[in-house]
Amino acid sequence: MENQENTVKADMNEADTFRPEANKGQTSTVEMGQNRGVDINQTTAVNCVQCGGEFFKQSTLLRRVPANLTENGQEQVVPVQLLRCEVCGRVV
Repeated sequence: MENQENTVKADMNEADTFRPEANKGQTSTVEMGQNRGVDINQTTAVNCVQCGGEFFKQSTLLRRVPANLTENGQEQVVPVQLLRCEVCGRVV
């Protein structure tokens, strides 16, 4: 388990240090979701509408679903994935 955590931390640190301007002349591709193989130089940045920040962290909001709304008749907790601006904390 510890090795997996270290690998995740290492991957996050590498992502945190990515700077497109430092890689001029090199082609980077976005390989997430359905945009596989898209040249990152052909994309535009998404900025926070409140502060202009361009880095976001994933957060999880937990919502309780009452038993009368679930298929099995039991109360459930549902995770909702959100992105928050690293600078001001605004949910995107």
